[in-house]
Amino acid sequence: MSPPVQWGRLLAAAFIALPLAVLSGAQALSSAAVKASPERALAVFARNGLASEAAAYRTLTVGIRQAAGLPPDGQPQTEGTGAVAAPGTLPQAAQLARFAATASGQAREAIRREPLAGLRIAPRAYILLALAETDPAARRALIQGVSRLTRREPVLQVLVLEERGKAKDYAGVMETLDQMLRVNPERRAEFFPVLAKALEQQAAVPGLTQLLARPVPWRGSFLNFAVADGVALGNLAVVRERIMIDDPEFDRKLIARLAESGDVGAAERIYAKVAPARASADATARWEGWSAAYPPFDWQLADQPGFRAQTGDGPDTLAISVKPGNGGVIAARLLRNPGGPFVLRVANAIDPPSQAGDMKLAIACYGAAAPFLEGAFTQTQSVFAAERVPECRYLSVSITARAWTGGRELVATLSRIGITRGQP
Repeated sequence: MSPPVQWGRLLAAAFIALPLAVLSGAQALSSAAVKASPERALAVFARNGLASEAAAYRTLTVGIRQAAGLPPDGQPQTEGTGAVAAPGTLPQAAQLARFAATASGQAREAIRREPLAGLRIAPRAYILLALAETDPAARRALIQGVSRLTRREPVLQVLVLEERGKAKDYAGVMETLDQMLRVNPERRAEFFPVLAKALEQQAAVPGLTQLLARPVPWRGSFLNFAVADGVALGNLAVVRERIMIDDPEFDRKLIARLAESGDVGAAERIYAKVAPARASADATARWEGWSAAYPPFDWQLADQPGFRAQTGDGPDTLAISVKPGNGGVIAARLLRNPGGPFVLRVANAIDPPSQAGDMKLAIACYGAAAPFLEGAFTQTQSVFAAERVPECRYLSVSITARAWTGGRELVATLSRIGITRGQP
């Protein structure tokens, strides 16, 4: 069973169980008596179909809330919080169908008494019958019939989502989720995990790409949720490669998360999309300054009290400041392996000059425990020659700096940096 189908059931239970999602039919009721107590309204007027529908839905709600470990009548949540019961505590499909079957008699009575009002004003009775229906064809017919008349009922949308997920209609899944998010933007906390689960399915990528290629109002929020979730980073990278967006913060996070997960190739492809000029530079060419926009293919710079590296108005120079008692990696990045011996040169000025040796540069294969080249900085220009270069695709370059306790602050300015192939 695909993730959208599994989460469709959980979403249905969540929407029914939570007071703000359910409203116990109050939106459809025309009298204060029905709003306050459908059972009392039925006692006053037994042929009140809308009250029968509300009572049926309340019966379902009580069963779900009990299964979730919630009190039968909870206090309404603060609007906009998106809080739901933990998915693991919500009823499974069989339980949900059983709860719905318990209330289905009242739902049928509501439809018998006010069939047109039930569809036109509050389709919850039909939704309840669909939840209780065990015959797939009958269930599908119920859902299709009600959905032709209304698309604004959250639980109905969840059922439509589930049916499309079963049919592996991922384009339809995306369309339904988009409708749900537009109508219920405050429910993103429930919808985004469903969308992220769909992203895990390779077959869902084209539909999601087509949807996110449009400036849908929830796009930025979802992309940042998905990159933080980190479950389907590979497919998220595929989507990002195919769409045009202007969200540098998302791109920065995606590149970093892909590299951290070991998918450096995908990270580099995204980097090439967002920073084509720097990405296309040959490893032996002069690097474009000290840009720190998209680590690890740009520089990752330390930014801590007493231990900081930062660019000035532009990326041409890097200013380093290390207070006494601080030390460690202050700047690092990845670059493509030149594929043979090379020389890395850095133009620099270090104050005091006597502490130049407290700055070091190390180069290792990406992911290796130890560097194959390491050396200390010198005044004016530092030269680091690699005569034997291991076979690996990416190299990790790191600069460390230290100011000893009781000594002076180390201040350095680094400017030109570049690599040339061959021996020094």
